Amino acid sequence: MYLPISFTVPPDIITDESSPDLTLMEAENATLSCHATGNPEPKITWRRENNQPLMLRTGSRDLVKREYYIIDH
Repeated sequence: MYLPISFTVPPDIITDESSPDLTLMEAENATLSCHATGNPEPKITWRRENNQPLMLRTGSRDLVKREYYIIDH
């Protein structure tokens, strides 16, 4: 009889494939990427360093304020 075995592996951020630290002026756009491995697959959470809300564009012109943004693969 065989039993499945699952190992937990802590997240590892692949810095060569991820965005560097950014400083932007108000109303400037940025595209961020974060590549990480682990088991279970890591959830990526974006937040500002000073805990101010993120301004996310949801449509061509719509902006919404969020405390954080989670990328769930």
